[in-house]
Amino acid sequence: MYQGERFQMSYKLTSEQEQKQFMRLNYGDKLNVNGELEIPGKNRNKDQFNYQDFLYRKQIHWLLKVNAIEPLSENDASWLHRIKNFRKSQLEKIDTELDSQIAPYVASLIYGDRTTIESSVYESYQRLGVVHLLAISGLHVNLIIAGFLLLFRRLGFQIEKTAIIMITMLPLYCLMTGANAPVVRAVIMAICLTGGRLLPIRVTSLQALCFSFVVVFVFNPYAILEIGFQLSYAVSFAIILSGRKILRKVSSNLLSALYISLISTISGIAIMSYHFYEFSVVGVFF
Repeated sequence: MYQGERFQMSYKLTSEQEQKQFMRLNYGDKLNVNGELEIPGKNRNKDQFNYQDFLYRKQIHWLLKVNAIEPLSENDASWLHRIKNFRKSQLEKIDTELDSQIAPYVASLIYGDRTTIESSVYESYQRLGVVHLLAISGLHVNLIIAGFLLLFRRLGFQIEKTAIIMITMLPLYCLMTGANAPVVRAVIMAICLTGGRLLPIRVTSLQALCFSFVVVFVFNPYAILEIGFQLSYAVSFAIILSGRKILRKVSSNLLSALYISLISTISGIAIMSYHFYEFSVVGVFF
């Protein structure tokens, strides 16, 4: 194993007390681990699920089978760990204080965490082609920006001050929601377009999209292998290009929304078919 390579750790808890001890762990805590490294296995049947390829897309190249693990008292929490710990505490509060039927959806739509959604429910959304309703996307970022712009305008803030506040707040929101590919793209684009108001240069949506692609690729080249990344950029690119020829000629908001849904569905068909061998036309209406 080389320095900088990631691994996936597996360990079987031996007692309820040990389980409670590990539940109290936070980001930044240190562990003393003893185990053996293994290379992830490939798929044994052709065209079936390839676990090695799945982990590779997440930058994980090794499996660590842990024999013994001991939490250390040291804590080296950075500012990023503190944000993650705050997000973790809020997710725990949602899970304990809200109804079990509502909590998974609240966690998904506010903090981008879908781990508590039942697999059968998630698969149903996936088959219908409306799984994006359970994910935080660029639409959420745009709604938040529109809400804050309206609020700051009512409070009498100048455009320059509003732009600076938005540029400062958007990265924090991105981290709080898990920093998935669509949110990262939308946040970088919003920062570029908002920053263009403070500079004597004009920034177009297409330029902002291309810039966000370069930034994400430079910092995380593996991102281009993620389905969310591919869909986000394919759909955004299609909407921006079609906006010049189609959307500008539409006067009705309802018809415009229908066109956007149709363009989004068509532009994502190839990616959905490649990864899931199916696509749904129901998504046009959601």
